[in-house]
Amino acid sequence: LLAFAALVGAGPSLAATYETTGTIPGLGSAHVVSYTINGQADSTYAVGFNAKLGGVTGVSFCGDLLHTIGVPGSYQSTPIDLSGLDAAYTAAAKIAQRWSFDLGSLGSSLADAAAGVQLAIWETIYGANFTITSGLGAGTQAAYDEVLGTDYSSLGVGNTVFLDVSKNGQPKQDHFFTPNGPSTPEPGAALLFAAGLAVVAR
Repeated sequence: LLAFAALVGAGPSLAATYETTGTIPGLGSAHVVSYTINGQADSTYAVGFNAKLGGVTGVSFCGDLLHTIGVPGSYQSTPIDLSGLDAAYTAAAKIAQRWSFDLGSLGSSLADAAAGVQLAIWETIYGANFTITSGLGAGTQAAYDEVLGTDYSSLGVGNTVFLDVSKNGQPKQDHFFTPNGPSTPEPGAALLFAAGLAVVAR
């Protein structure tokens, strides 16, 4: 318990390098989706990301439509304390945990599945403030519906973390990162995964 408390109090020591290395299944196959958020119209790629956190490979999904991120790119990141956010962010982390490495079971192409998961995460976070305004293909719609229709009440967030991402002090797109098996992370990431939680208030 003392060690756990020390990790919780560590704060900035849990910072780690975050890298976007590609998209799932590739940006050329990704779906561009139009939407409104808080009444403002925009469009973006609905994709999953191949990523690394402190040298640990994994899959990420966007949890922040108000900022952008480049692919490939290298960034600074710090885990965000989900308990200090609206419950929708914990629900979104459960979606990322459940589907990041099970996209194929959604019965769609990887592009459709990744888009469906990403759209469901945005819907979960932003609720009525987020409206999809472009038509979705049948595969994306099916994946989106299945992800939103799944019962996550018995699931936890597992080793999925929500990252506050920045570059040279400028905010970038915050991501839900789910690691892919064991590796040798840099010290900050090692503490993050050992703690099993995020510790920076938002």
